[in-house]
Amino acid sequence: MGFWALLSGAVIAVALLLILKTSILSSGARKPGRLAFIAMFAVPGLWFLGMLVHTDGAMRSVSFCARCHEMRSYAEDLREGETSLAAAHFREDHVDRDHACYDCHTQPGFSGFVEAKLTGLHDLKVHYLGDMPEELSLGRAYPMSICLKCHTAESFEDDAVHRPVMDDVMSGTVSCLDCHGAAHDGTD
Repeated sequence: MGFWALLSGAVIAVALLLILKTSILSSGARKPGRLAFIAMFAVPGLWFLGMLVHTDGAMRSVSFCARCHEMRSYAEDLREGETSLAAAHFREDHVDRDHACYDCHTQPGFSGFVEAKLTGLHDLKVHYLGDMPEELSLGRAYPMSICLKCHTAESFEDDAVHRPVMDDVMSGTVSCLDCHGAAHDGTD
């Protein structure tokens, strides 16, 4: 569903509201009934839901992230990087190429979805209204739960290489990236 379809829906909803208002005022009716409910709540509600679904889908795309100059180098590394973890996952089709940023920066579950949306809104606010920092950082250790969305916990825990650091990993003091390298070239 494109922008113009959403705009058309909004125009139709407003037109229905105006028609309903005119018809109620001219007839003197006190209880407008089903038509009023549909015109005032159902149509705008469906339009708003469609707008949210469209916006959510667009914000999950790599191209959306790459629009901001702060993120452009990360998207370029993803597509063209030689040595980074993100480039290797992208190149070898271990992530959805259209949604790689979202997939690798969103924790699993509904709470991960909500956190990603709130973080995205904060980032947009800082981009347009705030002071953008010189260097970007995650602000915390990269959550292991994101890696475990694809790399199963059983294979992680059973690997002899992981056993010496298992307590530190489980406590969150060591991230997967501490051993497997930076996700993007030129980052910590």
